[in-house]
Amino acid sequence: EAAVRAGRILELESMRKYKVWEFVPARSTRGKKSVRLKWVHDARANGVVRARLVAMEFAVDLRGDTFAGTPGLVLVRYLISRVATRGLGRLPGERQLAVHDASCAFLQADMDEELYIKFPPYMVDPDWAGLLLKSMYGTRRAAFLWHEKAFGDLCVKCGFVRGKGTGNLYHHEEKDLVGTVHGDDFLTEGPEESLTSSST
Repeated sequence: EAAVRAGRILELESMRKYKVWEFVPARSTRGKKSVRLKWVHDARANGVVRARLVAMEFAVDLRGDTFAGTPGLVLVRYLISRVATRGLGRLPGERQLAVHDASCAFLQADMDEELYIKFPPYMVDPDWAGLLLKSMYGTRRAAFLWHEKAFGDLCVKCGFVRGKGTGNLYHHEEKDLVGTVHGDDFLTEGPEESLTSSST
């Protein structure tokens, strides 16, 4: 129980940090699209429990605006090939491959539709609901909003250019980096100095 409680507290702190919702009177959400929330737990081997508060938005229609592309195996092979091939990069020196994970990725993407959340009764007074300000795990557009909006904007700010033939490939000309994204995981190849640069 202590590990579950600690995991839930950590998750709620992340939600507060990213300002995922704002409280609104529950009566103001009548007739508007609302989804319930539930806790999902993942017990790790070290005794730590990872807790996620997820929305339960179910698909009742077909929508084309919920899709987030995933890189094909050919892109991963391409990046590995670039690392293994000497002299392929623009900058001198050996090339390396780096894997990074974005913490709380979906919570960093702004919600672009009106969606209300109903909290479990033991969390919040039933007279209150939440208006989602950020995409949340379990919402249908969470992956799309993260990949197309938040991550895309971040890449542009950092100097990356998105590939024209495939939207999952990014290139940074100055730092000689090439990378791809799958959900909240990044696979990037390039010179060690560029990969470890704090400004990238």
